[in-house]
Amino acid sequence: MIYLSIGTNLGNKKANIDYAVQLLKSLGTVEAISDYWSSDPWGFDSENGFINIAIAMASEKKPLEFLRLTKEIEIEMGRTKKSTDGYSDRIIDIDIIDYNGEIINEKKNTGCVALPVNGDGTYADVCVCGDYQL
Repeated sequence: MIYLSIGTNLGNKKANIDYAVQLLKSLGTVEAISDYWSSDPWGFDSENGFINIAIAMASEKKPLEFLRLTKEIEIEMGRTKKSTDGYSDRIIDIDIIDYNGEIINEKKNTGCVALPVNGDGTYADVCVCGDYQL
């Protein structure tokens, strides 16, 4: 199973997420979709709060091909850059949290996904998509 986190803090947020899910369906079968949840920006200041979902899906795509295609979806939706020198507002952000439990070591990019743990405001890196350690 592939687990994705999808978020946006610009424009019609729910429409952005719904459209991203529709595009992701071209990569495989969406098995489950969480409810929407809101979150404050993390790692940067912005007046724009985030709307997020998580999805579980299956795909026959290889992990690096799947990653490349998710980045193409972000670009198609208007994302112009990844956050390389600090986080910023974004029309869409698709992060791979887990890809069938696989660990891949390809050095091609930088970045990570940080999710809150223990409810105490601390964060844990759960996936380093930039280094393709899915």
